[in-house]
Amino acid sequence: MITIRITQIQFEDNKDEYISQIVELEKLIFDDPWDASAISQMCESETQRVYALIQDDGRVAAYCCCQVVLDEGEILRIAVEPTMRRMGIGRSVLIKTIEAMRQESCNSVFLEVREDNLPAINLYKSFGFEDLYKRKDYYGKGKHARIFKILLGGLITLCSFLFMMTSCSKNNYENTASASSSVQIHFRTPEPTFTESPTEKQTPVPTPKPTPTIPSSDDAFVNIKDFIPNAIIELKYATTDNFTGKVIYNFSDAYARYGTVKKLMRAADMLSEKGYSIKIWDAFRPVSAQFRLWEVCPDPTYVANPNVGYSNHTRGCAIDLTIVDGNGQEVLMPTCFDDFSGRADRDYSDVDKQAADNSRFLESVMESCGFSGYYGEWWHYNDTVKYQPESVFEP
Repeated sequence: MITIRITQIQFEDNKDEYISQIVELEKLIFDDPWDASAISQMCESETQRVYALIQDDGRVAAYCCCQVVLDEGEILRIAVEPTMRRMGIGRSVLIKTIEAMRQESCNSVFLEVREDNLPAINLYKSFGFEDLYKRKDYYGKGKHARIFKILLGGLITLCSFLFMMTSCSKNNYENTASASSSVQIHFRTPEPTFTESPTEKQTPVPTPKPTPTIPSSDDAFVNIKDFIPNAIIELKYATTDNFTGKVIYNFSDAYARYGTVKKLMRAADMLSEKGYSIKIWDAFRPVSAQFRLWEVCPDPTYVANPNVGYSNHTRGCAIDLTIVDGNGQEVLMPTCFDDFSGRADRDYSDVDKQAADNSRFLESVMESCGFSGYYGEWWHYNDTVKYQPESVFEP
């Protein structure tokens, strides 16, 4: 007989030890493991929680990370120690997590899962989760995610959920791989203390924390996607979908100075708390691309003249971006990208009020994280720290 208790590790005396074990399980299970800093931040967050199933010998058998924003919850991560699988443990921690969010008046819970993870998909469907849509290339090129949702407000859903909890308790979580083993689960969790800080009601956005190689200097160039995996990269100048109608550079990954990306990570986290993520249209731009742009548009109002100076894009410390909602749809902004009319500036007197409010919201977030907005283009933000022009690095 294996006895396991479930707890919210924020309130455990051995919190650091449990975090260390979770980090080791992350390395063992996931291709993009979260580090100790990421797990600790979740424990300290007002909207995020980490639940763990602890064996009687102090080992972590499973864990689940979640967050609540207004009346919507999201499962950010769920994992079971490989030797403890097929004992109903994953189902147990999922049940407790969803029940905790339901007690916090959540009307719905979202989660994402790899499209090819059929065991997990079948588990979620057995709970009544609805398959909403596919998020293309979420885990990398060709590795898609499915977004699931369950409603907790309806009487039928609640009755079904409670029936499942009762059934699991009666089954005593017998190990299907070995009939001689069974698991007893003791639920012991302090009352959740989620707070309702955001005011915008949006679908929460997953915010996994990867552990890419950390450069030794802020000057180093890094791939933004490595540090902000939820960022949507849609480089306009890598396609013909830009004001020139021509391909300006031949790479599709967004790069910037590490110092700039650290600030962008903070901005992305702030936006995520409101249910948004970022979409990047342009970042580092090689000097050769700057000359190409100048040939097409020799107007210093919109394109820096490479013959007399360098654009912050060629320094690796400028980002052109917008924000998208939980469904990946761009929010309303004053204009489209590279609109050279007066409506694209930060005056806002000639644009829709909602578009102006959205742009001001983005501006407030970016400025609080160490960026300054270019007046003539609502989408353009410069790092307040300047870097030397880059003539060697090529993506």
